[in-house]
Amino acid sequence: MRALIISDARAGHESQSVAFCELKGYKFEILRIKFSYKWLKFLSYLLDFLRIYLPIFNYGSLKFQNFDIVVSAGSTTYYANKYFARKFKAKNVALMAPKGFRNDFDIVFCTHHDNFHAKNATILPVNLNYLKPTNYYTPQKKAIGFIIGGSNKSFVMSEEIVKTIKKIRVKFSDYEALITTSPRTPKEIESALKKENFNFFVSYLEDKINPIYDFLKHCKYVFITIDSVSMISEAVCNLNANVVILELERKDEHNKFDDFIQNLKDKKLVEIYQKNEVFAKTEKINLAKILKEINI
Repeated sequence: MRALIISDARAGHESQSVAFCELKGYKFEILRIKFSYKWLKFLSYLLDFLRIYLPIFNYGSLKFQNFDIVVSAGSTTYYANKYFARKFKAKNVALMAPKGFRNDFDIVFCTHHDNFHAKNATILPVNLNYLKPTNYYTPQKKAIGFIIGGSNKSFVMSEEIVKTIKKIRVKFSDYEALITTSPRTPKEIESALKKENFNFFVSYLEDKINPIYDFLKHCKYVFITIDSVSMISEAVCNLNANVVILELERKDEHNKFDDFIQNLKDKKLVEIYQKNEVFAKTEKINLAKILKEINI
């Protein structure tokens, strides 16, 4: 099977499409598209409603000319997804809820907290993800890992996270401690963490590597801040580490992250960090097995 991935060049969207193809064992080609003007994106909703499909977006050249499946994630991509599916007479797959567009995709994969229900929808507890093996660091003894995000529209990362990490390290004083930051980690937090003498420290912006595979392979526990659905999804689907969620100061009483985390907690896929907690073993999801059982 050969798949065409329609991408808006957003890493979190494109990686889900790549993960879908990798997990299904499809060969794939990525085609990045964009609208020259914002009003053309609004027009795409109207044209979709009228069932008119035109190349109103910019895109590059394709290496292959025939595809069996078109797949994409993100509102910028869904109209182009339908255009190319019709062009190649291919089936099409939407990742994430294609809200605002007619739901005539062959199948939609979305997460529990998207609150999207349809006959053609498969609801997953996490984002689709696929980690390739890396070998950036191997601890010399037992280890714990910290995967740190940052502030977003729902949470604020403050110095409190540094205090929490210090307390956890005291509980695991005979373990190596590994840590990686993300593009959203505030500079002052990253600077404070750099002073804490970690055995392995990755600054995402400076080092340009993603060591999460190594963390999940070698650590007994990984502690992940609550703000990133993609990082938490990777952690609960891959390798060995037990997953503990670190909460942040919140901007609202309830948000979509709460629904996402509570669903994972109900399935025993994560624990939420509590002071004086006895850390428990968490379960894993096998996405490849789930997708193998779905015929497209």
